Amino acid sequence: MTETDSSALQGTAPGAWGCRTDDILVAHAVFRRLFSLLPAAVRATDAHDRKRARTLVLRIGMATGGLHHHHATEDATLWDTLETRAPACGLHVHLMRAQHARIAVLLESVGELAQWWRVDADPNVRDRLAARLDEVDLALRLHLKDEETKILPVVQTVMSQLEWDEVGAMARSDVDPRTAFAMLGLMLNAADESQRAEFEEHVPRIAMTLYRLFGHLQYERVEADLRPAAPVPPAAGIQPKVRTRPALGRPAPFAS
Repeated sequence: MTETDSSALQGTAPGAWGCRTDDILVAHAVFRRLFSLLPAAVRATDAHDRKRARTLVLRIGMATGGLHHHHATEDATLWDTLETRAPACGLHVHLMRAQHARIAVLLESVGELAQWWRVDADPNVRDRLAARLDEVDLALRLHLKDEETKILPVVQTVMSQLEWDEVGAMARSDVDPRTAFAMLGLMLNAADESQRAEFEEHVPRIAMTLYRLFGHLQYERVEADLRPAAPVPPAAGIQPKVRTRPALGRPAPFAS
């Protein structure tokens, strides 16, 4: 943003501009984590394990649906505003639009492959799906880094806190109730202490109460699903227990 842009804004609405954008960093951390775990989880699925495949397809849908909604919110609320208020940011806005379009194509492909995979957990489809998820992971990491370094500093200058809060409210709308508590848990666990306190201010009290009562179980299931099952060691036969005695003349140690 140029000095002229800043002066014009201040003359239009003195004292109104400026906002904190820490909350979006929490969402970014969640998406980074989900798309870093999904490729390995898919690859670790045994051939034709349809139960496991269908479980992971649900988790993939949660991640891709959440990211699509996140990007749609930014498309609807940020880019035109930035181009109008900070024309010098135009090249960066163009980059954001192009990256969103690229990721949208990848997400569509992921969705198609996931639906094929869930039918019979074909290992060839599994490997193609994992590779496509790797592409999403790479593209997303680059995009989020660019957004955090090139866009958010401008947003913090040219948008008011009220406007930014409205962006956040839109991002939290239309949450799928089947995964709402899982996403809430992911957000809470991605935030540091100060971010968590601020994040909870925007969560209805009843939602936090229900999450603590039973909603956390949905989050814990998602965490377990994203971790490949540990390999079972081959049976080595039952080994006899060896009893040992303390050395003579020395007292046996007490269990702590």
